[in-house]
Amino acid sequence: MYPNSEGLEFNKAYYTRQHGQLFSDILGDAIVSSDINYGLLGASPDQTANIVVGVDGNP
Repeated sequence: MYPNSEGLEFNKAYYTRQHGQLFSDILGDAIVSSDINYGLLGASPDQTANIVVGVDGNP
């Protein structure tokens, strides 16, 4: 997970391409499914997200 901060510019394409491939290289066929979630909401609609991206893998 990457914490959010004011002015942060997160490169989704780079993260997905580079880190997704890294997970695949390391875990290979052990990965059944995975999700990359961007822009998770804060505790209320008027709050910014605390986390920019979260990854969920199901080995």
